[in-house]
Amino acid sequence: MGTSSCSTGFLLGICAAITLAAGAATASAAEKAHKPYAVWVVGEGERNGHPVTVRWRDTMPDVDYKAAHPWCVEITWRFGHDAKGNVSREETERAADLDTMLDQEIENPEAATEVAGFSDNEHRVWIYYANDRYKIEAALDTIKRDDASLPISYETHEDKDWQGLQLVLGTVKE
Repeated sequence: MGTSSCSTGFLLGICAAITLAAGAATASAAEKAHKPYAVWVVGEGERNGHPVTVRWRDTMPDVDYKAAHPWCVEITWRFGHDAKGNVSREETERAADLDTMLDQEIENPEAATEVAGFSDNEHRVWIYYANDRYKIEAALDTIKRDDASLPISYETHEDKDWQGLQLVLGTVKE
């Protein structure tokens, strides 16, 4: 279910909602050896009266790494809500489990690297850059086929300049 549309409007809307960014956390030396950059920054804010969390890589990777990973893959989990409009703890935990699964099945410096993630009352979104969109799409299709109840979708588009991450870096303020 990959598409070639870019959802920069969603990215910009989430980024604009962030009012406070917490400090960057550094990764261990072992983690750094396996990733082009290993520092995550986490920002928290509010959108439509609900908390928003954004995490992103603090810098762009080098030109060679970007050239080798030209495909932006945006994976979206749409939260279900109870009668009061809240997301259940079970659903939040299932989304966290998917986060772990994505890390195990997709995250690989030679194949794909996660560069940003967003969570609000409506969605949880993971943004990856990949070297082969078809391999990542096949892995996502397998995840969906193995558990058809997962409320996830994905989009892929070519983004050789990594404008998606640049958008996050350029719009989120500390």
